[in-house]
Amino acid sequence: MIALRGLHSQLRPYAEYAHAIAQHFGVTPRVASVRRNWNEQQVLYERYVRAVQQGRFPSPSQPYPANAPGDSAHQFGLAWDSQVAPEYRQWWKDVRRWVGFTVYDHDAPHAELPGWRAVVM
Repeated sequence: MIALRGLHSQLRPYAEYAHAIAQHFGVTPRVASVRRNWNEQQVLYERYVRAVQQGRFPSPSQPYPANAPGDSAHQFGLAWDSQVAPEYRQWWKDVRRWVGFTVYDHDAPHAELPGWRAVVM
């Protein structure tokens, strides 16, 4: 079973559908992150800010951005991060977009509810 616990119950079927499409084509996404609490988001954000300030962003240890706590769809269960083999990254972005998620080119693992801020703020 895919590890999507914490994803909002109305979004989870769409994420599961994206995974089913991937599995049908022999691609195996690995879910890296779903819901995060304030402290977890704070740690990620501070790591990202430090990397930017030190001119080390993007880097292998900090390849993706992180929003400040309170401004992350992960904290509301409205986003999930997943990884696939490098040769499938663009295809996986397209699949998640096709099922309805926003996926940014600069943050390929991240998929979120479009317009999520209007829902929670």
